[in-house]
Formats: sequence, structure tokens, C-alpha cells
Amino acid sequence: MWLESTPGEGSTFGFSIPGLVDRADEVASPSSGELPVVVLVDDDRASLDLLSAYLGSSARVVRARDGVEGLEVIRRVHPAAVVLDIRLPRLDGGQVLAELKGDPATAAIPVVIASVVDDRPRGLALGADAYLLKPVRREDLVETLRQVGVV
Repeated sequence: MWLESTPGEGSTFGFSIPGLVDRADEVASPSSGELPVVVLVDDDRASLDLLSAYLGSSARVVRARDGVEGLEVIRRVHPAAVVLDIRLPRLDGGQVLAELKGDPATAAIPVVIASVVDDRPRGLALGADAYLLKPVRREDLVETLRQVGVV
């Protein structure tokens, strides 16, 4: 369990569920018959936990908490898809998306933006395959990943 608090803005309380994959080192690329790997890049622990729970039975989840870590993880595990927040520390989601789509090794990986930032035209112009506004419902996330051929 944990607490993240910002004076004047509010607090976030959260918990983690044992068994959810939280580090890229623990995930191998899927072979046939295994669940697809989805990388979640979000600095909000509660969002990571919620999205991980949504995908728990549909995908193997790898989590990153900022843009730099997200790029490193994505390049290391080469996932079936990425779910990307826009407001990230160190390197924002738009920059991460531009890097992914500009690199031939990662350009074909589907990217779904899940953010409170309502800038769908910019996200799609940068190469996102889909754009979801938070709060994201489980059905919307799973259906979007299904549409991009992941789950």
C-alpha cells in the first residue's frame, strides 16, 4: 500500500496485487500460445494498477513510470502494444511516441494513448493507433487493443 500526496492538489492512495508483472526483466517475449506483452507507461501508480488489473487475463503487463524508462522497456521487450500516458516525467508521451514511430525497430508496435490530455488530433498525427481519455473503462481498453490486433 502507498500514498502519494501533493499539497493543494490532493492525495492518491493505492495498493498492488501480488502476481502482477511490474518489471521488464521478469517478462520474456511471448511465443505462440502465450499472452501478448503490453507495456503500460504512466507516472500515476493508481492508473498503472487499474490498467494492469484490466489486462490481467488478456495480456502480460510490463510497467514503466516515465518516458525514458518507457522507451528502454519497449526497446528491450518489443511488446505487442503500448498504452501510453501523455503527461510523463523526463520525457513526455508525445516525445516517446515520436521516438517509437521514428525508429524502424519499434515503428510497427501499436500505441494506444490513455491520458487526461484531450488532444486526439495531435496524438493520431504523431502515429498513435488509438486515443482514450481517462478515466478509461475496462471495456474500452480491451476493445481498443482488440481493434489494433493485440488481445
